[in-house]
Amino acid sequence: MNSKIYSTVAIVVMILALIAGAVVLTVYFTVGFGTPATDEPTPQPEPVGFSVTLNDKSYTENTGGLVLGTQNNITVDADGEYIVAVTAVVPSSDFELRVGSERWQWSEITSFDLTGCFDISVAEDSFTLGYTDFATLMGKAFGVSGSEIAHSGVPEGDVFAMSITTGGETLTLGFRFEDFGEATEPEDPVDPDDPGGDEVTGITLDQTQIIF
Repeated sequence: MNSKIYSTVAIVVMILALIAGAVVLTVYFTVGFGTPATDEPTPQPEPVGFSVTLNDKSYTENTGGLVLGTQNNITVDADGEYIVAVTAVVPSSDFELRVGSERWQWSEITSFDLTGCFDISVAEDSFTLGYTDFATLMGKAFGVSGSEIAHSGVPEGDVFAMSITTGGETLTLGFRFEDFGEATEPEDPVDPDDPGGDEVTGITLDQTQIIF
């Protein structure tokens, strides 16, 4: 071939290369490589391999926003034994709990295991979770009378979490009470050296978790 033919071929190759490059750039900027389409659904957590029925409603994955009355019926549909534990969790914001002359932030209580503070009655294939009221429950946690418990007001959101564990899997239900009692205004701190002050010196729990 002569030089004119070679030049023509070279020009055609360059044009094809430019077209291919434009297509690649268009795909990159409009779709992207390895980027999932934005309209694809977000993967949801897999349910656990057992179910928990609380007051006639069944749950198979972690759930929050529940409101419990003073008596609650719970059935765990699982093979073998299971462990139930109840702990405190911080709701939408922290709040103050007063125990005698001591002041606690609710966030400080999240390390407590409150299982034994609830009234638990076990049946053949279920159990009940009950409580008298918030003050009595927290009085049990601190080993004092419920009359020595007060709070500054409980914000919205879950205040407790009940975890049920079986077969290496755990399902957690977040909840709050229907009623926490009336909030009270903070009082002036009491001098711990004052004999009139009721200082809480320890925490005693009769039971830390329930194994069925």
